[in-house]
Amino acid sequence: MWRYEGQAPGCGSVCAENVDFVDPLDGWREVIEAMAGQVSLARTADGGRTWSPVHDPAPWPAAGLLSFSDPDHGFIADTLPPNDDFPTIGNSLGDFSPLWSTSDGGTTWQQESTELPGSYATAQTYVDLPTAFENGDIVLPIALFEADATAVAFSTSSDRGASWTLASVEPTSSLLRQGQAQWPSISNVVGGLEGVFPSVSVAAPGTWWVVSGAWPGHPMVQVTSDSGASWTDLNSTGLPPLISSLQAVSATTAWATVDGSGCGLVGTANGGTTWYPICPGT
Repeated sequence: MWRYEGQAPGCGSVCAENVDFVDPLDGWREVIEAMAGQVSLARTADGGRTWSPVHDPAPWPAAGLLSFSDPDHGFIADTLPPNDDFPTIGNSLGDFSPLWSTSDGGTTWQQESTELPGSYATAQTYVDLPTAFENGDIVLPIALFEADATAVAFSTSSDRGASWTLASVEPTSSLLRQGQAQWPSISNVVGGLEGVFPSVSVAAPGTWWVVSGAWPGHPMVQVTSDSGASWTDLNSTGLPPLISSLQAVSATTAWATVDGSGCGLVGTANGGTTWYPICPGT
């Protein structure tokens, strides 16, 4: 799978382009024009040489990022932490970030229903973009905020999203509160709620990482290699308090992009215990 996110030509900061390929030929291109309140979707079957509009996808979900697992099955969601550079149209996601799916290549979409644990039945939910694997397995992280209790739930599917099973709920130290002014300007803000969101990465069907945001203080790194049956919690060193994205490739190796000044990329090779800066050109 190959994915591109960025500004669409001629649209400036209020327009974004999202391209996702599942193989060298099959891909989709989403353009969001926030000021015009429009989202367009096009599909290619020849590697991008020609594109065919997907006319009036119905119902069309709120703006989000695309992730297709094969030429028929795909999803639209956001990211964790929320992508502040990605424009929204219509209603704000506010305190609920839905997951939408398609099984006909993007022509029709439906909102997915996922199980939540009873203690978080009324929680504010923020759905991450699911990760799909070649064997058909899909892992879906969901950030949960209930008063001062925060967690990341992981739902799994073995039938390309036709059904979901709640596999694990891991408490985190991330925070989301209403009307709190102490957060720094680089914290995430969604629907009038300020806070520090977790960053999540799915490295393999059973290997998942969660980095809990912390301000002030040090982030906590949490890793499982057995689909959430057990977790390793680490107070890491060398990891800045706020990161904008996390990419793990195994239970030991991951990289994170950093908010704020200084080196914008850090990595770990020992399961998140220590992190080192990666500054090209230095």
